[in-house]
Amino acid sequence: KMYVQKQKELQKQYDKQEKKLKELKAGGKSTKQAEKQTKEALTRKQQKGKKKGAQEEESQDATELLKRPKEYTVKFTFPNPPPLSPPILGLHSVDFGYDSQKPLFKNVDFGIDMDSRICIVGPNGVGKSTLLLLLTGKLNPIKGEMRKNHRLKVGFFNQQYADQLNMEETATEYLMRNFNLPYQDSRKCLGRFGLESHAHTIQISKLSGGQKARVVFSELACHQPDVLILSRSKEKREKEEVQTISSVDYDGQCEIVRKQVE
Repeated sequence: KMYVQKQKELQKQYDKQEKKLKELKAGGKSTKQAEKQTKEALTRKQQKGKKKGAQEEESQDATELLKRPKEYTVKFTFPNPPPLSPPILGLHSVDFGYDSQKPLFKNVDFGIDMDSRICIVGPNGVGKSTLLLLLTGKLNPIKGEMRKNHRLKVGFFNQQYADQLNMEETATEYLMRNFNLPYQDSRKCLGRFGLESHAHTIQISKLSGGQKARVVFSELACHQPDVLILSRSKEKREKEEVQTISSVDYDGQCEIVRKQVE
C-alpha cells in the first residue's frame, strides 16, 4: 500500500513538472531555458524550510529534473534443464469432482510439451487450482489418469508457499540444510533471485512477503525443475510480492501460470 501511494505521488510530481516544461516552451522558452528554470524552481522548493547553512551548502549542487517513475520489476532466470522425451505431462479422459458437489471436469484431455507456455485464467471456483493439483498428482481423478515422464521434475509455487519454509531459520541456513550447499553458494543463489544481502541472514519469519517469495524461488531453482507451475490467488498481496511472482523468466520445458480474474 505504501509503495503504491509513493508511486502515485512521484507520478503526480513528474506530470506537474512535464506540464510546466510544456507551458514554458509554449511561451517561447527554448528547451534548455525551460529546463534551467524548472531546475531552479525545484532547488528553491527543496531548500524551503531548511536552515540557512544547509541552503548554502546544497545550492552548490545543481538539482536534476525528476525522471518518470518506473514500475518495480524483478527478472528471474532458472537453470535450463536437459530435454525430455514426450509425453511430458498430461491428463487423459479425466473426470473429477468434490464430494456432494457438481463435477468440475468430465472427460478432460490436457497435455503439455517441451515448449508449452500456458496461462490458466478464470473466475473463482471454476477449478483452476484443482486442475494444477490433478496435473501434479496431489489429487487423484475419479476416472482417467495422469501420465508423466518418469524423469520429470516439477517446481510448484502456490499461495501457501510460506508454509514450506522454516520460519526459525535464515534464508541462507534454509538452502544450506535442504541442498547441502556451501555458505557462499547459498547466498549467491539468493542473490540471483533479488534477495538483498542483509536479508540472507535474517530469520525468515521477519522477511516480507516478496522476500519470502524470493527464498521459495531460490529453492525451486536448486531443484532444477523441468516444469514450473505458478499459482496466484485473488487475495490482496503487497506490490513487491505480486511483482516477484509475475516476473519469472523461465527457459525450462514448460511454464504454467494460474491467475485469478479480479
